[in-house]
Amino acid sequence: MSKLGIFLFVSILLITGCGGGGSSSGNNSSGANSRGQERILSISGADATSLGGEIKLTEVAYRKNFGFADEVVIATTDGILDFVLALAGEGTANPSGPLPIDRTVFNIMPFGISMTIFRGDQEWAYTLACTANNGLTVNCSNINFDSTNRTITLTDVVVMAAISSGNLASAPLTLNGSITWIAADEIPASGTTSGGEPVVNGALTDITGSWKEDVPSLYSSVLGYADEVYEIYKSDGTNLTFAYYQADGCYDSYSAMYVDLGNGNISTDGDAAYNFSIVADVMTISYLGNSYTLTKSILTESDFMPICI
Repeated sequence: MSKLGIFLFVSILLITGCGGGGSSSGNNSSGANSRGQERILSISGADATSLGGEIKLTEVAYRKNFGFADEVVIATTDGILDFVLALAGEGTANPSGPLPIDRTVFNIMPFGISMTIFRGDQEWAYTLACTANNGLTVNCSNINFDSTNRTITLTDVVVMAAISSGNLASAPLTLNGSITWIAADEIPASGTTSGGEPVVNGALTDITGSWKEDVPSLYSSVLGYADEVYEIYKSDGTNLTFAYYQADGCYDSYSAMYVDLGNGNISTDGDAAYNFSIVADVMTISYLGNSYTLTKSILTESDFMPICI
């Protein structure tokens, strides 16, 4: 699966997970951060009638090599950031009280955006895939991700209603505004872990072979969202992904190298570890406390032709 597909999928599930839990400590042992400073994004579109005309973000974290993203900015409303980071394996926050009724989590990477807004128990989720010629009615050139100057500027950026359970988003939203942070917002919380407990104890050889993803829409490339997605794991550490696009009659391909970290943990191309478990012909991949499934396939690498050019 591509970095974009995995990160957007995980981001949606992770921030949906904020729907139950509690407040976080807001502590950073490495110095004063910028929490409490308002960053205001204006929003417009059909859903703005329910959401209001602006989002106020007061907690920001910038991280490199975070999950499947080379760099990411996570911006939230009050009392949410530590909880989100804890779900990703950073820090020791253990929420126990109620979360704020109205809350927002905004993730932005150079290759995409995911955003969820809660109004009580109701949820509006949006995503943006920043890949050229992806067929979406968006313009990612309107995103200025300037990590050197610690500023992200959004100018008429359009995010699309995400595909997720319980999502009330019905139409695109247009975003305008800036998100800024300081050096202290780039320091991970103390007690950071490397990815949580393993799902099972198993050998990497268990996953060698061909597998079909049960939810192909999680994969996105320059061609858009795939109709079918297959992953091949080889004993030499190669992970091949083949995504079929029916309209184009071809397969998009993606290659990565994985390593066995032991106890059912795998890492690809140096990204954070994810875990696998296999029951009969179904493999479950778990990452950041969420999961997706694949079913064993009899297809081989030579069957995935032609390759999209």
